[in-house]
Amino acid sequence: MNKEVNIEPIETYMRKNLLSRTQFCKRCGISISTLNKILCGDGNYRLNALLKISRAIDVPFTDFFKVV
Repeated sequence: MNKEVNIEPIETYMRKNLLSRTQFCKRCGISISTLNKILCGDGNYRLNALLKISRAIDVPFTDFFKVV
């Protein structure tokens, strides 16, 4: 399954709240390696991680998916 993710909501949230990757991960309850995979477009992570991020930053889950 190709998980092409729109990372703009994550980057915008981190920038607006002046959060490091570590701080962001603690807030969302995910590991730094998972966040790095998402941001780098690795695709080797569970969709549950995006759900956790979605809830933590109050962004609809569907906003993470690109329409191709």
